[in-house]
Amino acid sequence: MERSCKVSGCLSPASGYGVYCSKHKANDRRHGDPNQKGVTTAELKPYRAMVTARIHKNIQSSVWQMADQRWNAVVQLAEGILNRFASGRPGIGWERKAAVEVVKLSRNVAAREVVENVLAMYLMLDMEPRRFVTDRAFRTQLVRRVRGLTRINAREWVDQDSGRLKRVYTELPPRVTRSIGEWLASALGGIGVYLANLEREEVRGRDREARELTEALEGVR
Repeated sequence: MERSCKVSGCLSPASGYGVYCSKHKANDRRHGDPNQKGVTTAELKPYRAMVTARIHKNIQSSVWQMADQRWNAVVQLAEGILNRFASGRPGIGWERKAAVEVVKLSRNVAAREVVENVLAMYLMLDMEPRRFVTDRAFRTQLVRRVRGLTRINAREWVDQDSGRLKRVYTELPPRVTRSIGEWLASALGGIGVYLANLEREEVRGRDREARELTEALEGVR
């Protein structure tokens, strides 16, 4: 008997020996979960602005240089993995591919730009937790948004009908994405969570001040 896709509400048949239909299987691979929607640059933009504002507000803080250094440490880790492979020492294939992606990114995007994008993703996670179906989905989107900082990972062409430039980013195997996501989370996740807490406290403070002002105004006769 034909099996239906495991995703609730999907009536399409499961693909091959898998549990998802072709559409949801591709979505699971691309976005980290069959029900996860991709995060766009436009969606992330306000959170990136929050990070930039926080940096400018605390421009003398050493935390930003430390964050840059943490990203550079990830790059050094990746370079070490590639050097070991180059010397003929055995290793894990998908870890090597993850290292290639990290080094390629470091050569085309400034460290601070990577850092700001990662921190912005953590702000989004905190303020829109339902936007991400699972932790794996969040980390997959984290990697996608960081890789999206450079066009070297994209294939571009002009649509003949609309005349508009189309761009599609090459997909990574899930294990490769998982490795990069783990490195980014380990290096910068703690800073991202801390900044998210600061933003939340500031929002609460503004709400409290607004309530106090309203109460004070109500007492004016």
